[in-house]
Amino acid sequence: MANQFSPQSRLNRIAAMGRGDKTYESLTPCKNCKNTLKRVSSSGCVSCSNIRNAPKLFDGTMDRYRSPEKTKKRLIIWRKNNPEKVQAQRQRVKSYQTAYQSGRRTKLLQQTPSTANSQAILILYEEARALTRSTGIPHEVDHIIPICRGGLHHQDNLQILTMNANRRKGGRL
Repeated sequence: MANQFSPQSRLNRIAAMGRGDKTYESLTPCKNCKNTLKRVSSSGCVSCSNIRNAPKLFDGTMDRYRSPEKTKKRLIIWRKNNPEKVQAQRQRVKSYQTAYQSGRRTKLLQQTPSTANSQAILILYEEARALTRSTGIPHEVDHIIPICRGGLHHQDNLQILTMNANRRKGGRL
């Protein structure tokens, strides 16, 4: 009868270590879940350890092992090793952003009444840009009654806020 420490299992584990893999295929299944995929580090079953350790990820126990530096380093390595996935991801984000911006422009046009003074609206946007340049604090033009709440894109419904205040306000009145 083969066990996890049989010569073939050991060879599989050593080969996985040489390749830099974190898992290897064992000859005997796990007693609990019957899975044959084992961890190189502990020779324990992958699925059982995932089930056992999942709560630690969510209750904050593992937070001390995470840091922005480690996360950034891991992400850089992943992007370097998966250029085709990165490209596909960027295309998805780009198409999402394009669709969002297109929808927003359409909604603005639909919410712009015929009485709106486009010159006055442009002046407000210019004032926001000038404030940003002069103070160094980003300013944006905000709809007092948001477009998503039925507000109009009209000069009487616009105000200049700092970017942080505008983002905090969001779609609220």
